[in-house]
Amino acid sequence: MGGRHALLAVAVLAALLAATPVLAAAASTAGELAFAVETQTFKASVSMPVFNESVSIPANGTYTINVSLPKGWTEKDVAAVYVVAYNASGRIQLSAKDANGTVLASGTIVPLSSGYTQTLPPNTSVIELSSTEAANATIVVYVDSQPVSFTLSFDKSELHVEMGEDAWLHGTIKQLEGPAGYVFFTWDIPDPLSGGVYWSKATTDPADVNSAIQTSGAGWSHDVYLHVDASKVSQEDNFNVVVHAYYSPTDPSSGHQMEQMVATVTLASVYAFSTTTSSAGHANGQAVRYALYGFGAVVFLGLLLLFARRL
Repeated sequence: MGGRHALLAVAVLAALLAATPVLAAAASTAGELAFAVETQTFKASVSMPVFNESVSIPANGTYTINVSLPKGWTEKDVAAVYVVAYNASGRIQLSAKDANGTVLASGTIVPLSSGYTQTLPPNTSVIELSSTEAANATIVVYVDSQPVSFTLSFDKSELHVEMGEDAWLHGTIKQLEGPAGYVFFTWDIPDPLSGGVYWSKATTDPADVNSAIQTSGAGWSHDVYLHVDASKVSQEDNFNVVVHAYYSPTDPSSGHQMEQMVATVTLASVYAFSTTTSSAGHANGQAVRYALYGFGAVVFLGLLLLFARRL
């Protein structure tokens, strides 16, 4: 009887061992992508042209330029004012004044092949140009911002997405310093993944994806929703998603190109996990199967020796 029981046990164990690959294959129907979420922020400043025209000054005459500021900016948001003159003919006297008419700086624009540049105090409100003889020049006035910085944080340090499904990652962007402006995102999401960055999880309208949102300056914050869609992913792979946040002193839809990158988000693949039995399977999937095989073999040999002693 003991020998028959031992042989029966051996047969049962052999059947279990044979079924181990089947169990491994059954576990291979699901796959998951995992990303490590890493953010990096940058301090920046922007220069905004507020005047760009060709001017003509009559002999013994003056030309007045009012220095305007971008929407939402105040005098304290300005780090400096720059004047650039091109194609000047004749000597032009420059006088920078504040809002009360007090002269803050002066200079002389002379014809130069490379153009003339002068830095003026940040509280410059009016620039007066004068000449004893008729003169012409192309004048560009820039206002340079105080440093602009943001934080960008997310609720999770990893994002997991099932193949064939999608996932959302919630975050917050906050302006720490700098004047009011606009923030928008761009991204690089490799096929067959898709997705985007939204200001609200309630919509995935493509019209909302690239929209810029206006800030009110330091202290402003807003929710951010990063969407990763893996509905078209059918096999494991390593994907890297890169998202950039930009600040602009004006609405980018106006055509101005003064934006500066203030943050980057990288979703780097931690692993592409799937226990598929195809030859294209990654090492993680293979390791699961090999572990199952090895475990079954060890149990089988151990019990075989145990019953052999009783024969």
